[in-house]
Amino acid sequence: MKLIFAVTERSLADAVMSELSGRGFPVTLVHEAGGLLVPGQGTLMIGVPDRDVEFVLTVLDHTCGTRLRQVSALLPGSDPTDLMISEQSSVIEGGVSIFVVPVRRFERFA
Repeated sequence: MKLIFAVTERSLADAVMSELSGRGFPVTLVHEAGGLLVPGQGTLMIGVPDRDVEFVLTVLDHTCGTRLRQVSALLPGSDPTDLMISEQSSVIEGGVSIFVVPVRRFERFA
């Protein structure tokens, strides 16, 4: 058994929780309050049998992987009498940091 810690944007963490819990994987969202993690991030703890680790990593990559988004920015012209100039630029979104930790013992108390 493995314990996967996945740190990503909070909105992406919610999407991963829906995807994995819908497939029967128990997922816990850890609420953080500063320190090592940046506000707006979500840390997921996912307990996974060894045979399913690659599947969960694929879901994390598909849902949280980095992607480029095109945005428009209005920039002032070089002269105060010029109009605003629209410029397209790319912004990197998403991304996930993953830690896979071996679990020597797992028990669930009901």
